[in-house]
Amino acid sequence: MSVYLARTRRLDRIIEDKLGELLPVQWGDPRFLACAHCPTCTAALTAARDPLLVAGLDDPARTRLREAGITTIDRLARTESAVPGLAPRTVIALRRQAEIQLRAEESATPVHTVLDPGALGALPHPHQGDLALTLRRAPDGHQRLTIAAPGISLGTVVLANESPTSRRAFTDLLDRLVAHRRAHPDAHVYYYGSAVRDDLLTWTGRHGAGEEIIDESLCDGVLVDLYPILRGALVLGVRSYELPALREILISANTSRSAPPEAEVRPQPDAHASDHTSSTEKHSYREQYSDSTRAVEGRRDPDDVHHSYPEHDTDNAGHSETDRREGRHTENAQHTGSHSYPAQHLMSARPGASDCAAVLRLRDWLLDRADEHGVVPAGGLAPFPSEHFGGAPVSRPSSVEAALAEFAGAASDVATPYGATSEVLRPGGGIVGAHPAALMAAALGYHRRERKPLWWAHADRLTYPVDEWVEAPGVLVAEWGSVDTKWHHSPNRPTMRRYLTLTGRIGGGRAGGATLAPGTTVYTFYEQSADSVGRRATATATVLGCAVDADFADTVRLEELLPEGREPFDELPTAIAPGLPRSDADAESAVEFAAQQLLVALPGIPDAAIFDILARRPPRLRDGRSLPRVFGDHAAAITSAVEALDDSYVAVQGPPGTGKTATAARVIERLVARDKWRIGVVALSHPTIENILDAIVEIGVLPELVAKKDVGAVAPEWAVIDADRYPRFLDNAVNGCVIGGAPADFANEELIPRGSLDLLVIADAGYFPLAELIAVAACARNLLLFGDPATTALRATHPEPVGASALDMLIGGDGTLSTERGYFLDRTWRTHPSICEPLSRLRYGNRLHANETVTLARRLDQVAPGIETVLVDHHGNTTESEAEAREVVRRIRTLLGATWTVGTHSRRLHPHDIFVVAPYGAQVARIRTLLARAKIEDVLVGTPDRFRGREAAVVLVSTATSTPAEAPYGMSALLAGDLLRAAVCRALWKTVIIRSTLLTEYLPATEAGVAELAAFLDLTT
Repeated sequence: MSVYLARTRRLDRIIEDKLGELLPVQWGDPRFLACAHCPTCTAALTAARDPLLVAGLDDPARTRLREAGITTIDRLARTESAVPGLAPRTVIALRRQAEIQLRAEESATPVHTVLDPGALGALPHPHQGDLALTLRRAPDGHQRLTIAAPGISLGTVVLANESPTSRRAFTDLLDRLVAHRRAHPDAHVYYYGSAVRDDLLTWTGRHGAGEEIIDESLCDGVLVDLYPILRGALVLGVRSYELPALREILISANTSRSAPPEAEVRPQPDAHASDHTSSTEKHSYREQYSDSTRAVEGRRDPDDVHHSYPEHDTDNAGHSETDRREGRHTENAQHTGSHSYPAQHLMSARPGASDCAAVLRLRDWLLDRADEHGVVPAGGLAPFPSEHFGGAPVSRPSSVEAALAEFAGAASDVATPYGATSEVLRPGGGIVGAHPAALMAAALGYHRRERKPLWWAHADRLTYPVDEWVEAPGVLVAEWGSVDTKWHHSPNRPTMRRYLTLTGRIGGGRAGGATLAPGTTVYTFYEQSADSVGRRATATATVLGCAVDADFADTVRLEELLPEGREPFDELPTAIAPGLPRSDADAESAVEFAAQQLLVALPGIPDAAIFDILARRPPRLRDGRSLPRVFGDHAAAITSAVEALDDSYVAVQGPPGTGKTATAARVIERLVARDKWRIGVVALSHPTIENILDAIVEIGVLPELVAKKDVGAVAPEWAVIDADRYPRFLDNAVNGCVIGGAPADFANEELIPRGSLDLLVIADAGYFPLAELIAVAACARNLLLFGDPATTALRATHPEPVGASALDMLIGGDGTLSTERGYFLDRTWRTHPSICEPLSRLRYGNRLHANETVTLARRLDQVAPGIETVLVDHHGNTTESEAEAREVVRRIRTLLGATWTVGTHSRRLHPHDIFVVAPYGAQVARIRTLLARAKIEDVLVGTPDRFRGREAAVVLVSTATSTPAEAPYGMSALLAGDLLRAAVCRALWKTVIIRSTLLTEYLPATEAGVAELAAFLDLTT
């Protein structure tokens, strides 16, 4: 209802505004949203000569151009001056693109310019067995994967969630690809845009099948992305570089190459002889197997018989690059239109086959341009260089993983108890049944799949245009740089090094803010390498320091090492990015250990804590007792329950402000003092662990019985020990002990032997992925989970929700933890009732209540308690907003000096009584700088992850994004992520949401999206 009311109010305002105006709405009116893609918008922006006509120009860049007085494509093509807010490199690229588009308009024919002919050398030699791979979205939302070429068709598969038929068809198609590779070892499979590859990897993860096939094809250079080759070599006079927009250029090219309708694949030439094949001979191969629409129009795959779609399907290849640059996954992208092409534009009766023909035609067109400039294809990009991919991201599932997956597949076909009791939340929402064997099989591949996106992002950075890199944590594209100290030898350090300063903007990714801490090892990227056509050269460097300058840009100082075999050079890096992911060998070994235990027990389920959680069994207590009831003291009931555990678990859900740390400390203190238990404390962040250790010592546990390594706290009261002392510390703990550590510590059998702990406390179980819990659980007999479910940041897609938190697993779709599985801390000592009540209604089923004795004893004079929304007009902003930042500073100035009363004590409100939360590091930097200019210090500003366990009298939230279309990771990340949760739950008295007027003026395309928007509006209006 709230969404409906918001939309009707918006309509009423529009009608009311227009009734008093004579002219119709003009293009570019900032009061109204426009998609810029539909026929009406396209006609309007064409008539207005809007800069959005320029390929690759997004809304934020358009806003910066308009602020600089550049309001048309014609003025952009003529501009010679710098544009504030845009890197000079970006302005040059946009001006060049605008110029060639104007040339194309004047000539009324396709126009292109070759910038770097050498980049075309990255193309492989053409081969008779070459294929194209495309993904197309059907009207029902499913994707269809096609691998084909004129005269060759491996098939088309409709990909659907949770469909065994889809999984089998997908696996069969990949098997046919493997067979084709065996028959044609020198052939390649072409695709267009990294979003196609990302979608393909998503489906391999979702189905849990074919991962090694795709990995090997990518690493061996068999799968070839034409997009970075095209963008690195040419500039085209087109409005978009999406595949459908290129068809006019491809069709207009003069060619007589055409394959017969049923062309047979000819025998492959000798592999060694092909290296010496002349350019003319290679050209003849392309003539036989180039674009041949007729060859595919009359041919139909057996797989396609039951999955035909009309020609107006949305083309995934056509939207892939826009989605990738905006950080949106194509699965969740909301397309505003569809493409329909006549036959002469490569549209056949089968859209998937037509797309494959277009991809291969593009390959041939690029080869023609290479011939024109005397560039001989270098045989394709070499496999990933060993200096980058020494541990290539290809890893095969173990035999245990395969056996568990096979058993789970068989179990899903028959009635089992787990169909009714093993309900788990999937990352995308919804509840399904999952056998513990399926969850364990998915957990075995969890770390492998989570590493892959980091590998492929690095691979993209080696080939893709810098301006199109997806924003990621720790990635900085340099706008300016200087050499502080030239290449030199340092004493006792044989490698030459130099010192650099680079200025740009550090990416934050989905997680929000990101910093480059001193000591961080990064890659430095340069333009095309001399010894690897189509790839950038790289070096390694160490971050010495990072700061924000007066223009809100990030300035990073580096110590760069000279790569082995290279002579000193003067060029500055184009960008820097984090190093590649480390191996998770200990965690993977620990999960393998648990998986073997389950495998030998099947079809039964072992009686152990982790398997109780996987099977969603209630905690098992000795003598079959149920969990003790709470009579005013949660810590006492939890302690009694843990003492009675029979190698099982107890879960505790505690919303923010309910005293999770204090309750956990009291439970641990009693177990150490009374039962002399050896207890571990694990969490994803060191501050969370150390806060609990501090509380344990404060309650009364002897400091020498509490220990941890890798300490972040200053002068802790408990013992600080090295990693090699962990086993001895546990062996000597005859009076009990508490040991803290990261997940990697508890998964390492050499540090903490398996079964050596009586209890492992997961201090942030609401964030702790299930797969990580499996890895650490082997070290303890019993588990105690403390936390509150929150969004977990996953990089990959998994066949089962092993990336969801352990508490999500136990809560299921109930919203709060049932009394059968644990305890719910129902009293908050933090938030005022006017904040607690709507939060409890929307998130906790009205089970959370404010302790009014404490919360009503606080008062901030002349400021009403509760949640307030402040609307600010701004446009064209994605991750930072000057207008919102200024409103934050204005609000803080108003609040400072107000009287803050707690009980009988009153004082002035200080800067440290105010938090500012923003979803993006760019907005955090801008707000911090404006506060510094205003001489306001000690206000804590950060992304949501920085505020765990903290509280303040007033919390301000700046969303930064102007409109839904400009949300870099979709509106769900803003509305349903940790942003509001971190803000609302940290405020003692007041939460202020500062956002754009147009941020919520949209209608989501899915039920889940409507629910998220409704919850946001209910909470903030």
